[in-house]
Amino acid sequence: MTPNRDVLADLDELWPSTPQLEIARKKEELRLRLAFNMVTAREAAGVTQQQVAENVGKSQPWISKLESPNYDHQIETILEYILALGGELSLGFKVGGEVFPILEFEPEVTYQLPVFTEQISRQVPISGDVEDISASTMIITDESSIQDGFQAVA
Repeated sequence: MTPNRDVLADLDELWPSTPQLEIARKKEELRLRLAFNMVTAREAAGVTQQQVAENVGKSQPWISKLESPNYDHQIETILEYILALGGELSLGFKVGGEVFPILEFEPEVTYQLPVFTEQISRQVPISGDVEDISASTMIITDESSIQDGFQAVA
């Protein structure tokens, strides 16, 4: 093995591919990529482990363990961490060529009161049926998902 090489590439050279080894390799790749990307995303957001800990009501050492590839990650914990960074989690799987989405990114939409009232806006996720009126305006047709009189502006 050469120093500074990819650990997964080294494993490929050492052992022949078997179904059991492929499962172990995928699990290791998941842990390594997850931990690396969690730290990278936190640093890119300019947030410390202490700040993330405060956002999720945990301790800084707990966040440190969560950012380790040796931690036994749970999807709910990963989601909590990502939300604390102000991010979103997209998750799904594929079997036999068919994709099964679990969580998908929500489009960002700003809602504004009509012009005859005070102008305010807030970020909320879209739910319900949406009709595309133009490239810059969308109207929510499912009234249960938004109060009457609000208009979604892309």
